[in-house]
Amino acid sequence: MQSTIKEIIRQECRNKGISLYRLAKTLGIDLAYLSAVLSLAKISRPTILKIAEFLHRPDLLYIYEKELRSRAVENKPEKSTETNLSNKGGSHV
Repeated sequence: MQSTIKEIIRQECRNKGISLYRLAKTLGIDLAYLSAVLSLAKISRPTILKIAEFLHRPDLLYIYEKELRSRAVENKPEKSTETNLSNKGGSHV
């Protein structure tokens, strides 16, 4: 199972003995904003870069981008064929 960016950063913080609150405070980021970025509710590459530098994990931006692309594909609406099929029956009176 692949880990999410949030899980990876949480684990890195645990390894360093710091909380997400301490990470946010150290980087000058609001904790609610940090949580939104890590949950992909908000997109902020600069925030991920700050975290990557602090945690010495240059791969975090790549992981973040990959997760964003994956989320975009999952949320992409499929074209409905129902509309197309109902319009092929000819004119409606």
